[in-house]
Amino acid sequence: MREWARRAPNEPTVLLTQARHLAFLHAYDSAERVYRDIRPKVATSRTITNSVLGELGAVLIARGRIREGLQYRSEMRTRQLERGDNAAIPECRDRLGAGRCLCAGGPGCRA
Repeated sequence: MREWARRAPNEPTVLLTQARHLAFLHAYDSAERVYRDIRPKVATSRTITNSVLGELGAVLIARGRIREGLQYRSEMRTRQLERGDNAAIPECRDRLGAGRCLCAGGPGCRA
């Protein structure tokens, strides 16, 4: 990884790994700063951008900034839905066996 970072320091995966390393060490102030700084640099990669948004949201939630963290997580889900990623759509399930779904007819409702 170090050799890769030396050869391509602005590669989106390298930038994300650096931010993840800080978050793993619980250096949330530094991790937040790095996630915010790399966001425009990784905009060319949709997958990495979504990871940055989700992980920045997790860092903010860990720091107690729930509303702002959930906004970033919501932005990540919105971007996933826009590109047609089925992972962002909640699956409709009739968990009670009552013949009605629990998702209230949401976007993934198949009932």
